Amino acid sequence: MSLFVFVPIPLVVFLVAKFWSVMQNRNHKSWLYGRRVNHLLQDVLSGIRVVKSFGREESEIKRFEDATQLQSRQDEANAKLFDTVFPLLGFAVRFGSYLIMLYGNVKLFNGTMSIGELHQFNSYANIIYGPLLWITFIPRQISQFLTSLGKVLEILEEQPDVSDIGLPIDIEIEGDISFKNVTFGYETYNPVLENINVDIKKGEMIGIVGHSGCGKTTLVNLVMRLYDVTEGRIEIDNVNVKDISQNALRSQIGVVLQETHLFSGSIRDNIRYSKPMASDEEVIAAAKLANAHDFIVNLPEGYNTMVGEKGYSLSGGERQRVAIARALIHDPKILILDEATAALDTETEKLIQEAINKLTENRTSLAIAHRLSTLRNADKLLVLDRGKLVEYGTHTELLEKKGYYWRLVMAQKQDSGFVKKQA
Repeated sequence: MSLFVFVPIPLVVFLVAKFWSVMQNRNHKSWLYGRRVNHLLQDVLSGIRVVKSFGREESEIKRFEDATQLQSRQDEANAKLFDTVFPLLGFAVRFGSYLIMLYGNVKLFNGTMSIGELHQFNSYANIIYGPLLWITFIPRQISQFLTSLGKVLEILEEQPDVSDIGLPIDIEIEGDISFKNVTFGYETYNPVLENINVDIKKGEMIGIVGHSGCGKTTLVNLVMRLYDVTEGRIEIDNVNVKDISQNALRSQIGVVLQETHLFSGSIRDNIRYSKPMASDEEVIAAAKLANAHDFIVNLPEGYNTMVGEKGYSLSGGERQRVAIARALIHDPKILILDEATAALDTETEKLIQEAINKLTENRTSLAIAHRLSTLRNADKLLVLDRGKLVEYGTHTELLEKKGYYWRLVMAQKQDSGFVKKQA
């Protein structure tokens, strides 16, 4: 009768082992549907203005509803299967108890066992089966846990594409930049930049021009080491950027990107972002240099004005000026401007350009602009076409060549003349 207690255990272990892969697959499928719902919701909410502008609210609601229905049906199917299988496993676990009762009753009717002894055996069996019944529910929980753990481990084990060497160098940047046979592609078989060779001296302002998609933004991203070059090397003050610690490199570079991003918080906090310990005087000084001080003090709460998520409460030009102030407050040795005046009207652009001209003095600057007039004060112009350096020199030198840069200037002048004529 004691052996009857252990009869169902091998059967239960066998059933759980056979059902394990089914549990894993179903839990993984449920996780994928849940991730799809979350991504869809995030995508729609982040682009809510576009959705409303085109009157697509109902279609997006339908898409979200379809995604949640898929997840709901999968979760329901999982629940039905699990709530069917695991009670059956519980029944199988107690099968030994049924054998004990059957065999015990036979012995009881034959007079070879008393009721007390049968009850005692049954009580001992229940003491063992209680924990076993609880254990039958553990595989389901473990399966759900392993599904989630697998996704967490994928993130934790992911190796960054850009990482510091074993003993990186913390240098005080002076501002010399050299591109030596630099080739880069987001996919190695499809280079975005090819064989770039340029020497930029400390304090120079370099304008980077070319058609959209020619690799201008990629070039400055390589200077900040957001990506590593595929071939060649980039040196700052004769030191390979790969040998410089990322913190030392980026803490000495000021950046104003084409897509201005402000964090939810006050204007003061956003300007201080690149230098958290900056004083109020430094914040105001940076705002004045960026011609942002006047509009800030006219706001109801001045520098304490909350800008909202992504700075939605400010206009495009105001956000741009706050971003410029943020880049300037920590006095960067290298200044990168990626279409820094793109969101400004002509009058404001002129004010910002005057501020930029002062700021670029004695500071290495890389400025990207489609409107070539904004680069008229650049020391040299770096002209890219389809990822290749086609021309490099001063504005006057490149115009005299009547090459690629000259054609860009002529094309913009014609466009400008056409606009004025139409006006």
